[in-house]
Amino acid sequence: YTARDVLEKAGDADCVLVDAVLPVTAEMIEGMPKLKMIHSEGVGFAAIDVEAAAKRGVYVCNNRAVNAPQVAEHTVLLMLAAECLILWLIRRRFYR
Repeated sequence: YTARDVLEKAGDADCVLVDAVLPVTAEMIEGMPKLKMIHSEGVGFAAIDVEAAAKRGVYVCNNRAVNAPQVAEHTVLLMLAAECLILWLIRRRFYR
């Protein structure tokens, strides 16, 4: 989507839900006069012009720590994979 597409479809919106890919620019924020909140479905605000939102009094929020369980699971699985590799190396006498 382009800024023009978003403004055509959500120009009179009070709240906008965006993903982490769609950039929310100052132009888009200014083009939505009723806008009160921008909610990012991601964990950060990298694609949102937070300064422009603050100037207009628009609240910006996100899904903080939404992927924390998956990150923890991935970390544990990486530790298990490293352990398996170390055991494999010990059995083949590459590592002591």
